Amino acid sequence: MHERLADGGWFTRGSVQTMTEGPRAGTRFLYLHDSDGLTLEFIEPAEHPAAQ
Repeated sequence: MHERLADGGWFTRGSVQTMTEGPRAGTRFLYLHDSDGLTLEFIEPAEHPAAQ
């Protein structure tokens, strides 16, 4: 996926990060930037069992 995004002019300044604490623990995120200064944030929510 990184290669396709780079072909479109987007680049990362880091790697995928994972929240380790709090109610969103396990959520993964990545920030992309382009040459115009725009930022795009991808968020993958953690999978939590349904509350009962």
